[in-house]
Amino acid sequence: MRLSHRTKQNPVFYADRLRIELADDPERVERAFTDPDSVDLLTWNVFASLDTDSDRDYLTALLRPFCGNDLTPPVSLSLWTGKEREPQLTPSPQYVRHVRQRAGEDQDVSAFTCQIEVPVRIESRAVLGLVDVAVDSLPGGAGGRDRLTELIDAGAVQAHRIGKQLAVAVVYRSGTPAAAALSARINALRTSDGLRKAMPWADPLPEVRLREVPWQQLVRVWENERKHFRLFAQPVGGFLAHAERLGLR
Repeated sequence: MRLSHRTKQNPVFYADRLRIELADDPERVERAFTDPDSVDLLTWNVFASLDTDSDRDYLTALLRPFCGNDLTPPVSLSLWTGKEREPQLTPSPQYVRHVRQRAGEDQDVSAFTCQIEVPVRIESRAVLGLVDVAVDSLPGGAGGRDRLTELIDAGAVQAHRIGKQLAVAVVYRSGTPAAAALSARINALRTSDGLRKAMPWADPLPEVRLREVPWQQLVRVWENERKHFRLFAQPVGGFLAHAERLGLR
């Protein structure tokens, strides 16, 4: 007799909401539910539950590591915006012009001009925060461009348009080669010379605050503060065990 094999399900919070959130990409939904290395699972469980905190002043304090002390209530938090979901993020006209000049008018540069998804968007009266996430591999930008530069370029356009300061943060698993590479990249981009080298098309250089937060730190804070979140009937124990298997607690 053949025994059926059932794929192990990940400990997903608010499962129906996640299916709705990613309804336009069924394969991505499936990976979030079944892939043990899914970064979407980590992003969703942590940030979607943070957003259930009814004390928005307290939520603001929890989000300041990503945006700095100028982040003040009220704050809004949204996931996976910029490409399929509003508000959209688009490369700056200066960057697009730079790409066209380098590639030549007869080359297809559409991969470099499309809208850009950001995993987490944090917004207050004065600050626009864009948060990227990684576990073991370096996030790549559209067309293979540098991901951090991509977010700074597109984020600066939008932050200027809505009159806010720009903060760009990345969450990584510390102790990995990806973490070391991301941290070094952030440190380089914190200097004017490093930013100018990375963004030769930008004049003036964008003003941006760069932040880095290890998943280990984020999960520890989440675990300590989870009593503030609406987690009734959610697989909290399973998620903490999952985070431990990934070396995040």
